[in-house]
Amino acid sequence: MGLGDMISSDPGRNQKASACTVQFLGKQYILGTETLSDKLRNTLKRSQVNTYYIVFKFLVTSETGHTHKVYIQTLPVSDLSGPAKVYCDCNDFKFRCAYTLEQNGALLRAPKTEAKLGEAITTAPKRQSGTVLCKHAIAAIQELLRNPNQYLG
Repeated sequence: MGLGDMISSDPGRNQKASACTVQFLGKQYILGTETLSDKLRNTLKRSQVNTYYIVFKFLVTSETGHTHKVYIQTLPVSDLSGPAKVYCDCNDFKFRCAYTLEQNGALLRAPKTEAKLGEAITTAPKRQSGTVLCKHAIAAIQELLRNPNQYLG
């Protein structure tokens, strides 16, 4: 699931996100592994390949004054339409977004985030909605997509 797909699912949330203030806190590079398709496996004679990712960290303040940390993981390329993963530390993300993102392979998981999310990763929300992301995550993604070269450079 790409960043554009994530923010296009709920126009009402996008409007709420535009009222948020976004502060860039930094980025880090991490090394991950990707499983190769059968065709590439046979060609390269291995099943996985190492891949570098960038994890962007934002502090998002809503119109009510609450602040939340948002983490966005992407490939280190200026075209940010590829697969991405997201995490926000707000309760809305935990109870309405985490499960759907996990089902789509777009939840940014780490031991610390898994501990905070708990059963929300494996248990569907009681109320289903078309919401994929909380307003904080949408605001951070909008900022990243507005100025990708500023954050990638």
